[in-house]
Amino acid sequence: MFIPLACFPLTVPLVCGLVPGILLLVLLSPMITLYATHGNVASIENNAYDNALVYIATVIVALYFAILGLTVIYYRLETYFDMTPWALGDTNSTCPFTDEMVNRRCPSCGCYVNKEAFKQSTSTFLLHFAGQQEALLWKKAKQSIDATDHAQGRKDLDSILDFTGNVCTLSLSSCCIGCHTWQLCFNIGRRLTLIYALSSLFFAYFPSAFSSFLETIGTIGIVIKISSGVLAHVLAASALVIELQSLSRAVAFLMQHPGLPRPKVLRHLRNDGVVHKILRYYSIS
Repeated sequence: MFIPLACFPLTVPLVCGLVPGILLLVLLSPMITLYATHGNVASIENNAYDNALVYIATVIVALYFAILGLTVIYYRLETYFDMTPWALGDTNSTCPFTDEMVNRRCPSCGCYVNKEAFKQSTSTFLLHFAGQQEALLWKKAKQSIDATDHAQGRKDLDSILDFTGNVCTLSLSSCCIGCHTWQLCFNIGRRLTLIYALSSLFFAYFPSAFSSFLETIGTIGIVIKISSGVLAHVLAASALVIELQSLSRAVAFLMQHPGLPRPKVLRHLRNDGVVHKILRYYSIS
């Protein structure tokens, strides 16, 4: 938990891109305005301004969970990715994304794709240092272990375990654009936003829950109170921004590739329409 918290200034502005960064500043503007206009911040006692900041952070987190619930429970957007429908047909000669000759093999789904539909690993020494790389395809790993052909199963297992991701920096091993979108939006991205959202609630209500203790430590208590308020808002806004970008990236991907199954709500939208352009622009990182 603490490694992602230490890395959130790196994750949102640099990993998500310019437009999500601007949205982040918009979401943080109420906190900045209240802290700039309220002169009595150096007080351990809660007042109307402190309560307003707590409510704003709570509303942002509630909005994040509303979007998450809508995506997971109602539309079930991940079901259009986790079966890797782009790899179900014959992909030995033609790329399912570009209809061009194949020259790359995805280590995640085993699909053969063109180099234009293959995302190279974004992991660098700095990003690797920021957090731990971990294997992502545990379900496929279990299937390889249970395979009847032990030699092939062992070979597949090595390839599966080499496909890793970094939750702190939203970086992935090299793979096709389908698996990259799937893992980024519904695995490491979602885990990071959940950490941010729950941590935001903790920091938002921490000063109120331990107000008596903070009063006894004087100036340090004031610093902890202000720091908790700032962290609560930054983490809540970061969770919402990253989740919106993940949703935009997933929807834009499904609209860009009409041969893939998609939710009914997206079937009436044009692939070159305004909505698609907005989603693609926001999802760029």
